[in-house]
Amino acid sequence: MEFYPVGEHNWGMARTLALGLLLLASCAAPPPPGPRLRIRADPAYLERLSLTMDTIVRRLREEKIEILRQEGSEAEVRGVEPEALSRLVLQTRDGVPIYLRDVAVIEAR
Repeated sequence: MEFYPVGEHNWGMARTLALGLLLLASCAAPPPPGPRLRIRADPAYLERLSLTMDTIVRRLREEKIEILRQEGSEAEVRGVEPEALSRLVLQTRDGVPIYLRDVAVIEAR
């Protein structure tokens, strides 16, 4: 490796190196996927509204929310904040939205 005295011909290399370091810094690791949340739906209430757990799972997938597991009337997800998840609209009836928070308990794991 050769070292050159500081001069005009080295500024191009220094600029390239500086831009490379800035690019590397901007490629930091992505943020963590968010908290793990448990959704516990009330089967009786779902039935009264003619909804199913499949409806909830379908809406989660449409919103690109990662489903870690689903069993019966429970599901575990991540990739979304609890408040945003509670505002997920499952269906609209007569212009009134039915939110996930209306039919399920959402708990951090």
